[in-house]
Amino acid sequence: MFENVEAMYATLTETVPQALLEVIGALLIQVAVLTPSADQSEKSLTFVGGTPVMAADIRWPVRALDADGKDLPYSFIAQIDLSELKEADLPDTGRLLFFFDLSWDEDEPTGKVIWDQSPTGELVEFPRKEALVQAEADWNAEMRAYVPEVIVFDKDVREQMIEGGLTESEIDELENAAFDLPAHVDENVFFGPKRMMEIETRYQTPTEFNLEWEAFAQSVVEAYGNSLTAEGLSEIYTDAEIAYDSIPAFQVLGLPHPEQDDPRYYLDPVQKPDELRLLFEFSVADFLQESSEGTVYFLIPDSDLKARNFDRVVTVYQQT
Repeated sequence: MFENVEAMYATLTETVPQALLEVIGALLIQVAVLTPSADQSEKSLTFVGGTPVMAADIRWPVRALDADGKDLPYSFIAQIDLSELKEADLPDTGRLLFFFDLSWDEDEPTGKVIWDQSPTGELVEFPRKEALVQAEADWNAEMRAYVPEVIVFDKDVREQMIEGGLTESEIDELENAAFDLPAHVDENVFFGPKRMMEIETRYQTPTEFNLEWEAFAQSVVEAYGNSLTAEGLSEIYTDAEIAYDSIPAFQVLGLPHPEQDDPRYYLDPVQKPDELRLLFEFSVADFLQESSEGTVYFLIPDSDLKARNFDRVVTVYQQT
Protein backbone atom coordinates (compact mmCIF):
# COMPACT_ATOMS: atom_id res chain seq x y z
CA MET A 1 0.00 0.00 0.00
CA PHE A 2 1.49 3.33 -1.08
CA GLU A 3 0.44 6.95 -0.70
CA ASN A 4 1.31 7.60 -4.35
CA VAL A 5 3.55 6.43 -7.17
CA GLU A 6 6.44 8.48 -5.82
CA ALA A 7 6.14 6.74 -2.46
CA MET A 8 6.28 3.38 -4.20
CA TYR A 9 9.53 4.35 -5.91
CA ALA A 10 11.01 5.64 -2.65
CA THR A 11 10.07 2.42 -0.82
CA LEU A 12 11.17 -0.10 -3.45
CA THR A 13 13.94 1.55 -5.41
CA GLU A 14 16.68 -0.30 -3.51
CA THR A 15 15.16 -3.76 -4.07
CA VAL A 16 13.27 -3.51 -7.38
CA PRO A 17 14.80 -2.59 -10.77
CA GLN A 18 13.74 0.82 -12.12
CA ALA A 19 12.19 -0.57 -15.29
CA LEU A 20 10.16 -3.07 -13.31
CA LEU A 21 8.97 -0.32 -10.96
CA GLU A 22 7.63 1.55 -13.98
CA VAL A 23 5.67 -1.51 -15.08
CA ILE A 24 4.23 -2.06 -11.59
CA GLY A 25 3.47 1.65 -11.22
CA ALA A 26 1.32 1.57 -14.33
CA LEU A 27 -0.80 -1.20 -12.79
CA LEU A 28 -1.42 0.38 -9.38
CA ILE A 29 -4.99 0.22 -8.08
CA GLN A 30 -6.46 3.32 -6.45
CA VAL A 31 -8.32 2.73 -3.17
CA ALA A 32 -9.77 4.81 -0.35
CA VAL A 33 -8.67 4.54 3.27
CA LEU A 34 -9.98 6.15 6.43
CA THR A 35 -7.46 7.95 8.61
CA PRO A 36 -8.08 9.90 11.86
CA SER A 37 -8.94 13.50 11.17
CA ALA A 38 -6.89 16.28 12.70
CA ASP A 39 -10.21 18.02 13.36
CA GLN A 40 -12.22 15.84 15.73
CA SER A 41 -15.20 18.19 15.84
CA GLU A 42 -18.33 16.33 14.82
CA LYS A 43 -18.98 18.01 11.47
CA SER A 44 -18.41 15.02 9.24
CA LEU A 45 -20.62 11.96 8.88
CA THR A 46 -17.59 9.79 8.18
CA PHE A 47 -16.33 8.23 11.39
CA VAL A 48 -15.55 4.97 13.17
CA GLY A 49 -16.74 3.86 16.59
CA GLY A 50 -19.30 5.53 18.79
CA THR A 51 -22.88 4.98 17.66
CA PRO A 52 -24.55 5.40 14.29
CA VAL A 53 -26.02 8.66 13.05
CA MET A 54 -28.92 7.58 10.85
CA ALA A 55 -32.62 8.08 10.23
CA ALA A 56 -34.69 7.48 13.37
CA ASP A 57 -36.86 4.86 11.67
CA ILE A 58 -33.92 2.61 10.76
CA ARG A 59 -33.61 -0.41 13.01
CA TRP A 60 -30.21 -1.10 14.58
CA PRO A 61 -29.48 -4.59 13.20
CA VAL A 62 -29.62 -7.55 15.55
CA ARG A 63 -27.97 -10.88 14.85
CA ALA A 64 -29.95 -14.09 14.51
CA LEU A 65 -30.65 -16.05 17.69
CA ASP A 66 -27.69 -18.17 18.79
CA ALA A 67 -27.79 -21.58 20.50
CA ASP A 68 -28.48 -19.88 23.85
CA GLY A 69 -31.36 -17.86 22.48
CA LYS A 70 -29.41 -14.59 22.54
CA ASP A 71 -30.16 -11.93 19.96
CA LEU A 72 -27.42 -9.43 20.79
CA PRO A 73 -27.30 -6.31 18.58
CA TYR A 74 -24.40 -6.01 16.20
CA SER A 75 -21.61 -3.64 17.18
CA PHE A 76 -21.54 -0.46 15.15
CA ILE A 77 -18.18 -0.18 13.37
CA ALA A 78 -18.17 2.76 10.97
CA GLN A 79 -20.14 4.96 8.66
CA ILE A 80 -19.01 6.67 5.50
CA ASP A 81 -20.51 9.78 3.93
CA LEU A 82 -20.65 8.78 0.27
CA SER A 83 -20.68 12.41 -0.87
CA GLU A 84 -17.18 12.70 0.61
CA LEU A 85 -15.97 9.43 -0.88
CA LYS A 86 -16.83 10.13 -4.53
CA GLU A 87 -16.08 6.56 -5.63
CA ALA A 88 -17.53 5.58 -9.02
CA ASP A 89 -18.29 2.02 -7.88
CA LEU A 90 -20.41 3.27 -4.97
CA PRO A 91 -23.47 5.53 -4.74
CA ASP A 92 -22.66 9.23 -4.49
CA THR A 93 -25.37 10.07 -1.96
CA GLY A 94 -26.28 8.84 1.49
CA ARG A 95 -24.13 6.97 3.94
CA LEU A 96 -22.93 3.39 4.29
CA LEU A 97 -23.06 2.04 7.85
CA PHE A 98 -21.16 -1.09 8.87
CA PHE A 99 -22.10 -3.39 11.76
CA PHE A 100 -20.38 -6.56 12.98
CA ASP A 101 -20.87 -9.22 15.65
CA LEU A 102 -18.01 -8.73 18.12
CA SER A 103 -19.40 -11.25 20.61
CA TRP A 104 -17.50 -14.04 18.84
CA ASP A 105 -20.27 -16.43 19.91
CA GLU A 106 -20.68 -17.73 16.37
CA ASP A 107 -18.20 -19.89 14.48
CA GLU A 108 -18.48 -17.48 11.55
CA PRO A 109 -19.25 -13.97 12.88
CA THR A 110 -21.58 -12.01 10.64
CA GLY A 111 -22.08 -8.39 9.78
CA LYS A 112 -24.60 -6.04 8.21
CA VAL A 113 -24.41 -3.01 5.94
CA ILE A 114 -27.06 -0.29 5.73
CA TRP A 115 -27.28 2.26 2.94
CA ASP A 116 -29.05 5.19 4.56
CA GLN A 117 -30.36 7.56 1.87
CA SER A 118 -32.29 9.82 4.26
CA PRO A 119 -31.79 13.60 4.08
CA THR A 120 -29.18 14.76 6.58
CA GLY A 121 -31.79 16.86 8.36
CA GLU A 122 -33.57 13.66 9.41
CA LEU A 123 -30.54 12.00 11.01
CA VAL A 124 -30.24 11.32 14.72
CA GLU A 125 -27.39 9.96 16.81
CA PHE A 126 -28.49 6.68 18.33
CA PRO A 127 -27.71 5.94 21.98
CA ARG A 128 -25.67 2.90 22.93
CA LYS A 129 -27.65 -0.32 22.88
CA GLU A 130 -28.26 -1.33 26.49
CA ALA A 131 -27.80 -5.02 25.69
CA LEU A 132 -24.28 -4.31 24.41
CA VAL A 133 -23.49 -2.05 27.38
CA GLN A 134 -24.54 -4.82 29.77
CA ALA A 135 -22.66 -7.52 27.84
CA GLU A 136 -19.49 -5.42 27.96
CA ALA A 137 -19.91 -4.81 31.70
CA ASP A 138 -20.49 -8.52 32.31
CA TRP A 139 -17.37 -9.47 30.35
CA ASN A 140 -15.17 -7.02 32.26
CA ALA A 141 -16.64 -8.17 35.59
CA GLU A 142 -15.81 -11.76 34.68
CA MET A 143 -12.23 -10.79 33.83
CA ARG A 144 -11.83 -8.90 37.12
CA ALA A 145 -13.12 -11.91 39.08
CA TYR A 146 -10.90 -14.41 37.30
CA VAL A 147 -8.48 -16.26 39.60
CA PRO A 148 -5.97 -18.57 37.93
CA GLU A 149 -5.67 -22.11 39.22
CA VAL A 150 -2.68 -23.21 41.27
CA ILE A 151 -0.30 -25.32 39.23
CA VAL A 152 0.25 -28.93 40.27
CA PHE A 153 2.94 -30.97 38.55
CA ASP A 154 2.70 -34.76 38.55
CA LYS A 155 5.70 -37.03 39.12
CA ASP A 156 6.60 -37.42 35.44
CA VAL A 157 6.50 -33.68 34.81
CA ARG A 158 8.65 -32.98 37.88
CA GLU A 159 11.24 -35.49 36.67
CA GLN A 160 11.32 -33.84 33.25
CA MET A 161 11.78 -30.42 34.86
CA ILE A 162 14.65 -31.72 36.97
CA GLU A 163 16.24 -33.15 33.85
CA GLY A 164 15.84 -29.72 32.33
CA GLY A 165 17.91 -28.18 35.10
CA LEU A 166 15.38 -26.98 37.69
CA THR A 167 15.87 -27.73 41.38
CA GLU A 168 13.21 -29.21 43.66
CA SER A 169 12.78 -25.88 45.43
CA GLU A 170 12.33 -24.04 42.15
CA ILE A 171 9.68 -26.53 41.07
CA ASP A 172 7.91 -26.19 44.44
CA GLU A 173 7.86 -22.43 44.03
CA LEU A 174 6.27 -22.73 40.61
CA GLU A 175 3.84 -25.38 41.79
CA ASN A 176 2.49 -23.43 44.73
CA ALA A 177 2.20 -20.02 43.11
CA ALA A 178 -0.70 -18.72 41.04
CA PHE A 179 0.05 -16.89 37.83
CA ASP A 180 1.18 -13.37 38.59
CA LEU A 181 -1.37 -11.54 36.49
CA PRO A 182 -1.82 -7.77 36.64
CA ALA A 183 -5.17 -6.43 37.79
CA HIS A 184 -7.70 -6.36 34.97
CA VAL A 185 -8.33 -2.97 33.42
CA ASP A 186 -11.75 -2.65 31.81
CA GLU A 187 -11.55 -2.92 28.02
CA ASN A 188 -13.62 -1.94 25.02
CA VAL A 189 -15.36 -5.12 23.89
CA PHE A 190 -18.38 -4.08 21.84
CA PHE A 191 -17.82 -0.36 21.31
CA GLY A 192 -14.94 1.45 19.68
CA PRO A 193 -14.22 5.06 20.68
CA LYS A 194 -15.71 7.54 18.22
CA ARG A 195 -13.12 9.04 15.89
CA MET A 196 -13.80 11.37 12.99
CA MET A 197 -12.08 10.13 9.85
CA GLU A 198 -10.76 11.63 6.65
CA ILE A 199 -10.96 9.79 3.34
CA GLU A 200 -7.57 9.57 1.67
CA THR A 201 -6.34 7.96 -1.53
CA ARG A 202 -3.82 5.13 -1.51
CA TYR A 203 -2.45 2.78 -4.15
CA GLN A 204 -1.92 -0.96 -4.09
CA THR A 205 -1.17 -3.95 -6.26
CA PRO A 206 -2.20 -7.55 -5.77
CA THR A 207 0.15 -9.62 -3.64
CA GLU A 208 0.80 -13.36 -3.68
CA PHE A 209 -2.12 -13.78 -1.26
CA ASN A 210 -4.76 -12.19 -3.52
CA LEU A 211 -6.73 -14.17 -6.07
CA GLU A 212 -5.84 -11.49 -8.68
CA TRP A 213 -2.14 -12.28 -8.30
CA GLU A 214 -1.82 -14.74 -11.19
CA ALA A 215 -3.34 -12.36 -13.76
CA PHE A 216 -1.36 -9.42 -12.37
CA ALA A 217 1.92 -11.33 -12.43
CA GLN A 218 1.28 -12.40 -16.01
CA SER A 219 0.67 -8.79 -17.05
CA VAL A 220 3.88 -7.66 -15.37
CA VAL A 221 5.92 -10.47 -16.92
CA GLU A 222 4.62 -9.72 -20.41
CA ALA A 223 5.24 -5.97 -20.09
CA TYR A 224 8.66 -6.24 -18.47
CA GLY A 225 10.26 -9.16 -20.31
CA ASN A 226 13.95 -9.60 -19.45
CA SER A 227 13.36 -13.27 -18.59
CA LEU A 228 11.26 -12.35 -15.55
CA THR A 229 8.91 -15.14 -14.47
CA ALA A 230 5.85 -15.09 -12.22
CA GLU A 231 7.89 -17.02 -9.65
CA GLY A 232 10.64 -14.40 -9.90
CA LEU A 233 8.16 -11.59 -9.37
CA SER A 234 6.79 -13.41 -6.33
CA GLU A 235 10.30 -13.61 -4.88
CA ILE A 236 10.79 -9.88 -5.47
CA TYR A 237 7.54 -9.12 -3.67
CA THR A 238 8.51 -11.42 -0.80
CA ASP A 239 11.96 -9.86 -0.42
CA ALA A 240 10.48 -6.34 -0.51
CA GLU A 241 7.72 -7.36 1.97
CA ILE A 242 5.17 -5.53 -0.19
CA ALA A 243 2.31 -7.61 1.23
CA TYR A 244 2.99 -6.22 4.71
CA ASP A 245 3.82 -2.60 3.86
CA SER A 246 1.58 0.11 5.32
CA ILE A 247 -1.62 -1.91 5.70
CA PRO A 248 -4.44 0.55 6.52
CA ALA A 249 -6.69 0.06 9.52
CA PHE A 250 -9.81 0.92 7.49
CA GLN A 251 -10.09 0.47 3.74
CA VAL A 252 -12.93 0.96 1.24
CA LEU A 253 -12.96 -1.15 -1.94
CA GLY A 254 -9.72 -2.28 -3.57
CA LEU A 255 -8.13 -5.60 -2.70
CA PRO A 256 -8.19 -7.23 0.74
CA HIS A 257 -5.04 -7.51 2.84
CA PRO A 258 -5.26 -11.16 3.90
CA GLU A 259 -3.93 -12.31 7.24
CA GLN A 260 -4.10 -15.84 5.86
CA ASP A 261 -5.25 -16.56 2.31
CA ASP A 262 -7.57 -14.32 0.31
CA PRO A 263 -10.78 -14.07 2.42
CA ARG A 264 -12.88 -14.61 -0.70
CA TYR A 265 -11.77 -18.24 -0.64
CA TYR A 266 -13.27 -18.79 2.82
CA LEU A 267 -16.94 -18.61 1.88
CA ASP A 268 -19.50 -21.18 0.79
CA PRO A 269 -18.26 -22.63 -2.51
CA VAL A 270 -21.65 -21.80 -4.05
CA GLN A 271 -20.36 -18.21 -4.14
CA LYS A 272 -17.48 -18.00 -6.61
CA PRO A 273 -14.55 -16.06 -5.12
CA ASP A 274 -13.90 -14.09 -8.30
CA GLU A 275 -17.49 -12.78 -8.21
CA LEU A 276 -16.90 -11.12 -4.82
CA ARG A 277 -15.38 -7.72 -4.17
CA LEU A 278 -14.04 -6.14 -1.04
CA LEU A 279 -16.41 -3.46 0.19
CA PHE A 280 -14.73 -2.61 3.49
CA GLU A 281 -12.11 -4.03 5.83
CA PHE A 282 -11.09 -3.00 9.32
CA SER A 283 -8.54 -3.89 11.97
CA VAL A 284 -10.26 -5.10 15.15
CA ALA A 285 -7.42 -3.80 17.34
CA ASP A 286 -7.49 -0.34 15.78
CA PHE A 287 -11.27 -0.16 16.00
CA LEU A 288 -11.39 -1.11 19.68
CA GLN A 289 -8.14 0.73 20.49
CA GLU A 290 -7.21 -2.34 22.51
CA SER A 291 -4.60 -5.10 22.28
CA SER A 292 -6.86 -7.29 20.16
CA GLU A 293 -6.07 -8.88 16.81
CA GLY A 294 -7.50 -9.83 13.46
CA THR A 295 -9.11 -8.23 10.42
CA VAL A 296 -12.74 -8.26 9.28
CA TYR A 297 -13.58 -8.21 5.58
CA PHE A 298 -16.98 -7.14 4.23
CA LEU A 299 -17.43 -8.80 0.83
CA ILE A 300 -20.14 -8.12 -1.73
CA PRO A 301 -21.07 -9.85 -5.00
CA ASP A 302 -19.98 -7.62 -7.88
CA SER A 303 -23.49 -7.80 -9.38
CA ASP A 304 -24.97 -6.53 -6.09
CA LEU A 305 -22.48 -3.68 -5.92
CA LYS A 306 -23.46 -2.57 -9.42
CA ALA A 307 -27.14 -2.85 -8.46
CA ARG A 308 -26.57 -0.87 -5.23
CA ASN A 309 -27.86 -3.82 -3.21
CA PHE A 310 -26.09 -4.15 0.14
CA ASP A 311 -28.40 -6.77 1.64
CA ARG A 312 -26.23 -9.77 0.76
CA VAL A 313 -22.88 -8.54 2.07
CA VAL A 314 -20.96 -11.32 3.81
CA THR A 315 -18.10 -11.07 6.30
CA VAL A 316 -14.93 -13.03 6.95
CA TYR A 317 -12.72 -12.73 10.02
CA GLN A 318 -9.05 -13.69 9.95
CA GLN A 319 -6.22 -13.55 12.43
CA THR A 320 -2.66 -14.77 12.32
